[in-house]
Amino acid sequence: ENLAYGYSPVSGGIVTNIARAKVLLEIEHVFQCSDIIGRVFDDKDKDGYFDDGEPGVPGVRLATPNGLLIVTDKFGRYSIACGAIPDKDIGSNFLLKLDTATLPTGYRVTSENPRVVRLTQGKLTKLNFAAANLRVIRLEVSDASFADGSERPLPATVRSLGSLLPLAEEEPSLLRIVYDSPGAGRDLVHRRLEGLQSLINGAWAAKQRRYPLSVETRIVN
Repeated sequence: ENLAYGYSPVSGGIVTNIARAKVLLEIEHVFQCSDIIGRVFDDKDKDGYFDDGEPGVPGVRLATPNGLLIVTDKFGRYSIACGAIPDKDIGSNFLLKLDTATLPTGYRVTSENPRVVRLTQGKLTKLNFAAANLRVIRLEVSDASFADGSERPLPATVRSLGSLLPLAEEEPSLLRIVYDSPGAGRDLVHRRLEGLQSLINGAWAAKQRRYPLSVETRIVN
């Protein structure tokens, strides 16, 4: 509410009626909106950061929590006009997720996914995603890799897992565990694979590494 009145410089008192007016300030998208731009790029050196000369990846789908879908153009670029109207005092977080199923075959995300950035009213924000064709390190296991009827891997299986970690350290890689022709029950096979994945993740996290190792599992009948 705005007030207007006149006062006496002599007495310091109000000498007129008080005029009151209420003003409603509506959101003006040009000034309050935050636009987001960025690209999905082919991370040739697999460091997770965009470098000059790294090309874009076209046709990759991105999604916001409220269901907005965006597809990168032929140069890997995208833009979101008025992606959000952030809090005017402290800004607001904005989350964007890359749909990994729309990446080219063999590619994996080498940056954070989903990504969260802080938006400020009226400001343009850049948000990139990195993806690369990672080297695949394959480990094949079978029922014979585990103690009979148990989820516990045999010592030889654990040693095989350990021998793969130095290979994964050489360059960003995808570690794929393939369970070949399982005769054990499906639930036991899944528990065995989850156990192996947990072993690998624990061993990888036991020391400082230069990238997060991606581990996937497959069952081949």
